Amino acid sequence: MGDEWIREDIIGDHHILNYFFEDFGMNEPKKLRLYDLKGCPICLDSKTNGKTCPKCKNGRAFHHVESLSIYLPGKDAQYSEMSKIILQMKPKKPDKPWQKPWSREEKSNQGKILARLLEWYIKNKSTTIDLNSITCMTSVPSKYPDNQVEYFGYPLKDRLNIKYPNYLGRTPNDQYELAYRDLISERPLENKDVLLLDDTYTDGKTKETCCQFLKQIGARKIVILVLGRTIPPQNWNARYVG
Repeated sequence: MGDEWIREDIIGDHHILNYFFEDFGMNEPKKLRLYDLKGCPICLDSKTNGKTCPKCKNGRAFHHVESLSIYLPGKDAQYSEMSKIILQMKPKKPDKPWQKPWSREEKSNQGKILARLLEWYIKNKSTTIDLNSITCMTSVPSKYPDNQVEYFGYPLKDRLNIKYPNYLGRTPNDQYELAYRDLISERPLENKDVLLLDDTYTDGKTKETCCQFLKQIGARKIVILVLGRTIPPQNWNARYVG
């Protein structure tokens, strides 16, 4: 095991996470931008002109969302270190000239680094993830056999010493479902707190569906943990570039 370190610098409203892991061949420190983005992404979207979305207004949201960093969609993804990592972890081959396709080995190594950063975030920054009450974690299923979430999910499971069962699945027509029907009668999550993993969080529709299924099998509290919270380009340019 080589040298490694994680340091957070606060410059104005910018929280910069500096990290270096010699054992993974990183020849220079990497940086991620961290922000307090626990609010609803619809409410954060500048296109809504600061209006509260109906779900938040009615208080019907029953889960919490935590993000390690931000995810910039489209052409602006190249300006965010985490955005580039997320795109390179995905099963589909990147189609942008500034993206380099990653092999399974590279994804595995990057997944271990992400797991270390997520562990640091949970233990040092999170206000809603209580490792004493979280019973297990599960991930949003991918429509591809090569699920990018599992690359950081499995090493995170080992680092947190927590169970990582597969409770969710996807149908051939790309609909979400429980992994198997007996889960409804078995209710394995009865009165338990769950951590739901994914790479990005945009409008919350996918996570809402997954949370509903987890509630059906007994989940009490669900905390969603993602690598990057999607920020619309016009919002990011206006609010987050120093």
